Amino acid sequence: MVSSVARAANPHNLSALGKPMRRALPAVIALLLAAATGGLFALSTTQERNEASEQVLSDTLLARASIRFQVARETEALQKLAADVGRGRLSNEAVQGQLQTFLRRAGQVEGLFVVDSDFRPRLWAQRPGSQDVLGQMPIELLQSTATKARMQQRPVFTAAFQGLRGASIGLIVPTPEADSGKFLVAVYSLDRLLEEMVPWNLAQDYEFSLSDVTRTQNARRAALRPGRGVYTHQEPLELGDTTLLLGANSIKGAPGWIANALRAGVATLAILLLWSLWALWRDHQHRAAAERLATEEAAFRKAMGDCSVIGLSARDMEGRVTYVNPAFCRMMGYRDDELLGRSPSEHGWLPPLDRTYRTHLGQSIHAGSRQPAFETTLFRRDGQAFAAAIYDAPLLDSRGAQVGWTSSIVDLTQQKQIEERERVQQERLQTAARLTTMGELTSSLAHELNQPLGAIASYLAGSLKMLRQGDDDRAELIATLARASEQTQRAGQVIRRVHEFVRKHKPSHVPVQLAHVVEACRALIELQARREAVQVQIASSSALETPIRGDPILLQQVILNLTRNAIDAMSQSAAERRRLSIAAVADLEGVTLTIRDFGSGIAAEDAERMFLPFFTTKAEGMGMGLSICRTIVQTHGGRLWFERFADGTAFNLWLATAQ
Repeated sequence: MVSSVARAANPHNLSALGKPMRRALPAVIALLLAAATGGLFALSTTQERNEASEQVLSDTLLARASIRFQVARETEALQKLAADVGRGRLSNEAVQGQLQTFLRRAGQVEGLFVVDSDFRPRLWAQRPGSQDVLGQMPIELLQSTATKARMQQRPVFTAAFQGLRGASIGLIVPTPEADSGKFLVAVYSLDRLLEEMVPWNLAQDYEFSLSDVTRTQNARRAALRPGRGVYTHQEPLELGDTTLLLGANSIKGAPGWIANALRAGVATLAILLLWSLWALWRDHQHRAAAERLATEEAAFRKAMGDCSVIGLSARDMEGRVTYVNPAFCRMMGYRDDELLGRSPSEHGWLPPLDRTYRTHLGQSIHAGSRQPAFETTLFRRDGQAFAAAIYDAPLLDSRGAQVGWTSSIVDLTQQKQIEERERVQQERLQTAARLTTMGELTSSLAHELNQPLGAIASYLAGSLKMLRQGDDDRAELIATLARASEQTQRAGQVIRRVHEFVRKHKPSHVPVQLAHVVEACRALIELQARREAVQVQIASSSALETPIRGDPILLQQVILNLTRNAIDAMSQSAAERRRLSIAAVADLEGVTLTIRDFGSGIAAEDAERMFLPFFTTKAEGMGMGLSICRTIVQTHGGRLWFERFADGTAFNLWLATAQ
């Protein structure tokens, strides 16, 4: 029992019990303050609402009285005018003048008409811009209202109707019985009625509306801005036997919370207190969220850098390394602690800041898009050199100021090896294509070489015969041997051309004239042409003499392949159409060589696939010729395309002129 009392009297226990109360006290105070402020606001708001509602009622009644007074005054004026018209006191010109005068004075009236018993207008006055105001009124409405006005011998308003310029209402005023059924018809625009008849001081504080009891025809007027829908009131507006609804919608909103200095002070203090508590809580939440986000982002960036196969690094403006990823360390052969805080020049992995590299960095600062890589040679820790591409970008702080550089380094060793293998493979394909071409020319070559060899044998046999017979005609013997020598040179030239065409060589781009290239393969072209009885026409022009830059042997392969395809395309053509045309045209930047045939042409369905590998229209073709030709032309920086004609095809080869 004693111990229990002692524990209860322990000040530490009392402090522990009071701690939750101290934590809850600010919240309790804030709630009490908010409740007191809310009660004050509720009382003052209720009072303001009551006062504003009474003011809306009073202003609506005042506006209704103003409209009634002005309409009644205008009705009396129209009755007097109708009496004068009915008794014939005024001429037509005078009546027309009275109509115009009334229309100028009554701004809410769209048109004023004198109509006969068949409701046809005899005299009228309309506002400028108004079109057939009377015709917009439904004829049944006009007839029924006129009948009522004639029976009661007093002005009668029509029901509201929709005109071209908004909702309208008509006033029918009958003339005296002595007149043969004439009426005076005034057409009121409800929009203009609100604008002209509602007092100006009321229109500044309300949006007024006018509608029929079905609310299908409406008119509105808002002098400053639309009503807020908080303080509204509606009163019936009786115009004769017609009742309209006049509505007022105050532009004032809900009562403001600053009604007097005391309420403003209490509200300000309460809001500041609540805002400060909320701001502290929000700041705490934001800080905690920012810390979580920073931790997660740091972990995410580290994970991305660790799993990347591209070497990533960052350095400050003095060149000291501030970050490297594991791929970079593996690429260079260093540990990260050996690189951080040190300059790249100490290890030699980054190229020296020469003029070219400085220009590249400067372009990276001002470029709006990604800059091309800076290719160079880097060195690993063991001294092994390798090709690399460096992508640099400025490293910016939160204010947008540059604080260093970021670099992405890609090891190009494997890529260079692949490119070299592709180059070797391409050379092999080109050589195979040339050998395939020569295989197809074998029979033509045999025939071509058979002629000079046969001539040589004949000349030598004749010479031996002359020597054995002891003929002393040395001039004839010399001429015979000279002809044999010419035929020997002819055969040797053919063999040399073939040897140069098929032998494997390293491509080299040198200045050369297309005329020399065409002439070098002319013998082989004519071999194929004679076999198919094709006439070869080479148009001489200055364009052929224009120097271009390329590999002569590879260009010969392209021309020979294109001419062979052209000759094959004419194999089924009539003899008079077998003509191969070779011509050249120069422009400002290069030379276009055109090889034109008059054969069967290219089918429309095959046009898009002509340059695809392994596509061919020949029964025994491999489908590599045009693909290799386009590759060769593209390596020369040129273009190869074709044009389809009704009587053949033209292949165009464009090459840039030598600089």
